[in-house]
Amino acid sequence: MAFFFRLDWYTRLPVGTLLFNDAIALVAGIFCWQLARWVVLRIQQHFPGLANIRRRLLWLLVALPILVNLAWVLRLLSRFMIDGHFLYFGSTVELSRTIGIQLFCHFIYFSIYEGWYILQQWQRETIETSLLEKVSLQSQLVSLQHQVNPHFLFNSLNSLSSLIGESPVKADLFLDELTAVFRYLLQASERNFVSPGEGIDFIRSYFHLLQTRYRSGL
Repeated sequence: MAFFFRLDWYTRLPVGTLLFNDAIALVAGIFCWQLARWVVLRIQQHFPGLANIRRRLLWLLVALPILVNLAWVLRLLSRFMIDGHFLYFGSTVELSRTIGIQLFCHFIYFSIYEGWYILQQWQRETIETSLLEKVSLQSQLVSLQHQVNPHFLFNSLNSLSSLIGESPVKADLFLDELTAVFRYLLQASERNFVSPGEGIDFIRSYFHLLQTRYRSGL
């Protein structure tokens, strides 16, 4: 990270000093990374799920300046305790740039862990919602079948009984279509998918039954 944000150091500081600064930066960076990770995970535990995204972001916004300043102080104290010198800040710009580096790093930490958490939660809730919708639809379908089939059969048998006296030919055709409808219902209930042709044949048979029952009223 220092190579990208502190490129000028590599042109004017001795090699020993550079290696020393990089070692401190590496150790402090790992510590701050783990600390930021711990903070993000704790916030996620207290405010889980997609419904609490705004709360988590507010808490992360509060924690960001605290962790940034803590990281900055940690690096200063580490340098001072080792060789009795602070980092090389020649001006306010140098100081602000150092704090900006810490701000950028912690923003990346937060974005990675919170972004990954949101993605996982979204995938989990999407799967759960799909499963619940599927179970609900299956339950509604079974309930509808139990409610409709007896009435449908009773009404169809009444229509068939009337047709036998009026027109045996129509009654025979009605019986064939009724048999086709119930054959489809029995077969389709045991399968998840049916072919388009089977579906169209069922619609035609069912429509014939309704048309025979209601005639011009359909």
